[in-house]
Amino acid sequence: MFKPKKNRRGHGKTRSADQQASSLELQDSEDSFQNLKERKFPGPVDARAALRVSMKKEAFSSIVSHAQSSLEREICGVLVGDAFRDEAGPFLVVDAVIAGKAQEGATHVTFTQETWNDIYQQLDEKYPKKSIVGWYHSHPGFGVTFSEMDLFIQKNFFSSATQIALVTDPLKNQTAVIYNSASGIQYLDRFWIERHEQSLQCPIQPAAPESPATSLPSGSSLSNQAIEDRLGQTLQAIDDLNNRVSSYLYLFIFIIGLGFIGLVGFWGYTQIFERRSPPELMQYYPVPVDIEGEPVMLGVGVYKWPLPDKLVSQFAEEERKLYEAQLERMQALELEILERARKHGLKVEDLLNDEAPASDTSTKEANDE
Repeated sequence: MFKPKKNRRGHGKTRSADQQASSLELQDSEDSFQNLKERKFPGPVDARAALRVSMKKEAFSSIVSHAQSSLEREICGVLVGDAFRDEAGPFLVVDAVIAGKAQEGATHVTFTQETWNDIYQQLDEKYPKKSIVGWYHSHPGFGVTFSEMDLFIQKNFFSSATQIALVTDPLKNQTAVIYNSASGIQYLDRFWIERHEQSLQCPIQPAAPESPATSLPSGSSLSNQAIEDRLGQTLQAIDDLNNRVSSYLYLFIFIIGLGFIGLVGFWGYTQIFERRSPPELMQYYPVPVDIEGEPVMLGVGVYKWPLPDKLVSQFAEEERKLYEAQLERMQALELEILERARKHGLKVEDLLNDEAPASDTSTKEANDE
């Protein structure tokens, strides 16, 4: 991670004097806020907060849509707008957001050199007269308590008194906002979407890290809370993985079951409907027939009737049995003829050549037979 230069934008461009004045790292004092441009607060006249924040509907809708687009991984981006002051003090106006291409992970997001280059390029192209007034990210399913890493980013990347941080939980529909005060980073209890006041979640008040070089404290209650948050995120990621595996398994079982049902249905169709299908007329031939001297035309139809394989097998088996029975009868008849020929003194060769002499006695006996 690195800290961007506040008055530098992509492609080597610099801001005008008015733009630089709106992006100075202001301290929490009345003299510092004198550099802000004066403007009437766009929210209600009686709006009161430690730091009034007015956000346009389109900007807040973009944050919600971005968070809901990834319910398993954190997303991040920056808030674009301006800082102003009126008789009641300083306030922020968030006009738009720029979605960050950060290295997004299951537990946290970080702003890299590539992220900042892309943010400044979009800022120059789309919002040349606006400033970065804060950042946002999501905690899908883990509440809106800022972790120590989140506080580190706020302290070292968005340390101006007129820069805020917003975290949203798209699953629990919760939102929290922090700002930089003289006593450290504090939660805001409300902000305004144009003229409509919105209540914010206010978890335990965080204590920002002392400096970028020092390690984050590990013995505080906030550290324990951060550990619990990360543990909850890890368990949630495991549950999400199990849910995805279960979904794929159920889908696989469903496909297998659907295929089995299809096979059973096809088999039932072939066994029931095809067997009962009527013969199909292929050709028709008229044939003249003479009945009692009167010519009559009779029709002969040629039909196509595909029989089921089982029925064809049955017909073939019956034909085979009929053929074997006829063959057995012919063999028995042949044996009987040969036996009678021997009794009458006839030779088999003479019977085959049809040259055997027929005596009157044998002819008579044969006729009797």
